[in-house]
Amino acid sequence: MAGVLEMDRSTLVVVAASVAAALATLYAYLFQRPRLPKNAPKLIAEQWPIVGSLAFFTERWDFFQRQAAHSSTGNFSFYAGRYPIIALSGPEARKTFFDSKALAFAEGYGPLLGGAPTVSTTSSDRSDNDSSDFSSYFNRRMTALMKGPTIRALHPRLLRDAR
Repeated sequence: MAGVLEMDRSTLVVVAASVAAALATLYAYLFQRPRLPKNAPKLIAEQWPIVGSLAFFTERWDFFQRQAAHSSTGNFSFYAGRYPIIALSGPEARKTFFDSKALAFAEGYGPLLGGAPTVSTTSSDRSDNDSSDFSSYFNRRMTALMKGPTIRALHPRLLRDAR
C-alpha cells in the first residue's frame, strides 16, 4: 500500500511540474514581447497585456489619428499582439515608406494576417509574376494601375471611396 501511495505522489509531482512548465512557457510566450529600439517613438498607454492595442484592430484609422494627435511628433509605438509596430506620420514618413528598399509591404503586413493561407500562382499569373516575391508583384501591379488611362478612369471612384 505504501508503494502505491509513493507512486501516486511521484506521479502527482511529475504532473504538477509539467503543468508549471507549460504555464511558464505560456506566460513567456504571451506576456514577453520584443523590446522596441532605443530610438523608437514613445510607446502609447492604450495597451492590453496579450493583444496589445485593441483599438488597432477595432477602429484602426480613428486609433491612428488619436494617437498621432497625442504625440508631439505624430509618431508613436505600440504592440499588435507580440509584434512591435512603429507608426510614423507626415511627409518625411511617407517618403521613407515609399522610397525605402528596406521596407517590404508583405513582410510588414504578413504577421497581422495570422493564419492567412499562402496563395500559389497559376500558369496564367506567371507572366505578371516572374518571381514568387509578393512585394515585387504587388509593386508592379500598383505601378501598372497608376499609369495613364487606368488611373484617370478610376480617379472619381477612388475619391468617392476615400471620402
